[in-house]
This record gives sequence, C-alpha cells and structure tokens, in this order.
Amino acid sequence: MRLRALALTIVAALVVATTVHAAEFTDSAGRKVNLPEKVGRLLPAGPPADVLLYALAPNLLVGLVEPWNGDAKQAVPQRFQALPGVPRLTSHNLSSDDLEKLRQLKADLVVDYGDINPNYVALADRIQASLGVPYVLIDGRLREAPQVLRRLGDAIGRPERGQELAGAVQSALALIDGAGTAAPDQRVPFYYARGADGLQGVRAGSSVGEAIELAGGRNVVPSARGAFVGMSAAEVAKLSPKFVIVGEAAAIQPGSPLRQALPDGTRFVVDRGAPYGIIEKPPSLNRILGALAVAALIHPDRAEAFHAAAARLATVMFGDSAKFQSLGD
Repeated sequence: MRLRALALTIVAALVVATTVHAAEFTDSAGRKVNLPEKVGRLLPAGPPADVLLYALAPNLLVGLVEPWNGDAKQAVPQRFQALPGVPRLTSHNLSSDDLEKLRQLKADLVVDYGDINPNYVALADRIQASLGVPYVLIDGRLREAPQVLRRLGDAIGRPERGQELAGAVQSALALIDGAGTAAPDQRVPFYYARGADGLQGVRAGSSVGEAIELAGGRNVVPSARGAFVGMSAAEVAKLSPKFVIVGEAAAIQPGSPLRQALPDGTRFVVDRGAPYGIIEKPPSLNRILGALAVAALIHPDRAEAFHAAAARLATVMFGDSAKFQSLGD
C-alpha cells in the first residue's frame, strides 16, 4: 500500500510539474500547442516572422531568415546587426541538413506569421514533429495585429512589450479609419509592383498589397490565384492607376517602360523604407507604416498627421535608429 501511495504521489507530482512548466497556446489555425514555461530562444519560420519577432523581442531571436545588409543594417542597433541567417522553414527546398542546423539552434519556439491555410498547417505539424520544438501559426492580417501582439507577448513572457506595440498599432489603425473610406468604385486607384522594371504586379486581395487596401486605396491589378502577375507596361496603362508604387527606383526612372506608357499626371513613388520596406518587404507589421503612407497620398490635407503617426510607430516598433521614410519620388 505504501509503495502504491508513493507511486501515486510521484505521478501526481509529475502531472503538476507538467502543468507548471507548460502552457497551452491556441494558435490562429486553431492548433493547441504546448509552450515551455520560459521562452528564451525564438526561431522565425519566414521573413514576415523576422519582422514580428524583431519588433516584439529582438533579444530572443536566434537568427533571421533574411539577415540585414546595406542600408537596412544601419537602421538597426549594432547589437542586432550580426544576427545570423537561418534556413527558411516555409521553403519547399528545406533539406535534412537545414533541419539539423535548426536543431542545433535549440530554439524554444518557432513562429510563423502570415497567411493561414491547410498547407501551412500541415507544414507546421511536420516541422514541429521533426524538430521537437513547438511551432505556432499567427494570422498576418493587419486588422488582427493588436490582438496578435498581445497574445504572443503574453506567450513569450513579454506582456508589457506586447501591450505597448498593440496600443501603438491600434492608434494607427484608428487614425486610418478616422479618415473615412470611399465606396469601392470611388477609391483612388493604385498600382504596386516588384522588380527592376516594375512589371511584377501585385494582385488585389493578397497580403502583399494589403497596406493599400487598408488605407482605402484600390489596387487596380485584378485578384486571382497567386500574389503576383507579370505584366507589360501597356497592360498597366490600361488599368489607369493614379499612383504607381515600386520597390526599386530603376523602375520609374525617366525613359523606363512605365514612365513612357503612363500619362502625365500619374504619380510615381518609391518605397525606400529601412530596415524594412513599408508596403510589404516583407509582408509583416511594417505594412501598417505603408498604410499610413498610402493614406497620406489619398488624403493630402492630412498627410502631415499620417506621416507623424508613421514616424512614431516606426520608433515604437523598431527603435530610434529606424527612421520612417515615406513613399517618395
């Protein structure tokens, strides 16, 4: 009897220990993931998670999927400039060698931030089983950002930082909403594209162009499967955008195909944001800065207020060294 009682006591103690040292977290896909009591090492699954985790807890990052270089590196504190590159977990080309490198990092938690679909759920389950590390999927829609920041801040032991970021983002969203939104057919038309020629168009409805739509603009590239579509300058001209936003200045230099094809009066601007692009490079929290910059284009009478809000938000998210740069010619 004594041995049985002792055994039951040990089992009960183990159950209590398990409860104390793990917390269940329901991620944005509805998956219930057991987290360690203390999260001290964070592994981003892809570039959007780089941004989210750098804003929330940069000192816990074990590395970045897209390490900084050039101007971007100068826009972050020196102590974070040397964060190493890590394999991208959301890549279709993840190898067994990559997985072994990731195991060696001894992360406490993997975070993926962005779109949620069955493919990403299956990937998360597979990687979690392979690495033996909890893996959470976090909804990347910008309207969800305040809630996401609060919940994830709590989960990793940074509740005050999560609340600070959530409050700053909520204020930015309120400012955008306060400007009002026109009916869909009356919204200001925008064209946004990647590439040195500015002809890799971003489709409406994708997370990549969400900043434009959040601000009340209308993306002229029709929605369809996939975020990008190759276009000709003539095809862009037929869509009649009032504003053209590109990520590379070469795309709108004098004599470029876009400049030649589009009529006088079209406004051409470049996203030169650092350490991250403000429209979508990558599509993460930084897009809220882009939404504020787009709102300034739509509402020029309120541009000063939008730019000031973006500058404040950039400082809260990325520190004093990250100077907000609006969309410029």
